[in-house]
Amino acid sequence: MTKINLLTILLSAVLTACTTGLKAPPSTGTGSPAERGTSAPALTGQPSETPEDGLDLEKLGNLEYPLEYPKDGKAKLVDGEFREQAAPDSATETIIKLSDFYAFGKLNGSPAAAVVLVSDPGGSGTFYDLALVVYQDGTPTVLGTAYLGDRVNLEGLEFADEEIVVEMVVQAEDDPMARPTRHVRNTYHLEGDRLELKMSESIPQAKPSEESENQLMGETWQWVRFTNPLQEIEVPDPENYTLEFLEGGDLRIKADCNHAAGSYVLEGSTIKIEIGPSTLAACPPGSLSDQFLKDLGFVGIYFFQEGNLFLDLFADGGTMQFEPGISDP
Repeated sequence: MTKINLLTILLSAVLTACTTGLKAPPSTGTGSPAERGTSAPALTGQPSETPEDGLDLEKLGNLEYPLEYPKDGKAKLVDGEFREQAAPDSATETIIKLSDFYAFGKLNGSPAAAVVLVSDPGGSGTFYDLALVVYQDGTPTVLGTAYLGDRVNLEGLEFADEEIVVEMVVQAEDDPMARPTRHVRNTYHLEGDRLELKMSESIPQAKPSEESENQLMGETWQWVRFTNPLQEIEVPDPENYTLEFLEGGDLRIKADCNHAAGSYVLEGSTIKIEIGPSTLAACPPGSLSDQFLKDLGFVGIYFFQEGNLFLDLFADGGTMQFEPGISDP
């Protein structure tokens, strides 16, 4: 990492061209909470034009980033990805990827970008880091990084004056790591060669509208598709995988040859599903029963699009798509 003098930064750094971070939608056609029409908070603004001969996604995806997860503390991305064996002759890899969250701006008149990197060292954690990149002396240079958290859910990223603002969902005090529920807006600024957290504030979540509750409870939802960054699965026999949201927070689940009870809690656009007692029949080979029940336990956000229901899993785990179906007699 190139270190620059702190005094020089304090005297001359001015971030302009405020922008909104962009998240590329999965192939289901889903996007950010703002694009979906949900009540989850979203940052506003317009992306700035990428300067000619300056920074662009190709340069950002082929840059070396200082991170603690590689053996030598450096992750040289190639086409947006870094891979390294965790140990000699080990099948486990450290995988680091450039996420779909980025924002362009200016730092002291030079093209700048804020990006988020997602690191999987091969264990149970998935770690998120923020990096500030500036195009100076004809070279993209990483000026500072900041750790965002383990298995957080990103919601927005932007430049704001001399600072970078990140909106995300993090773990509250009693949350399991895989089920963060606390919405925060964190503000970072450059201190030497590090991005320091200047302020963190909680974002209150609106109550779900009566219309969205009625739409949720008014159907028997059939699971038709699962999408994540690596694959898209068309569900065979969607009528065998259904959800019914009942009044009082009860949930009725059909998972192929099994049935289960459950419960759900809504807060704004977030949803928490708890799987209760279920039958334990052995379903035929190729059944998605176990995956269906497991994924439901990691759902964090719900939204509607063109009459269909979408459930987003935590930590960018994927999206479950449902269509209205016919209830069992």
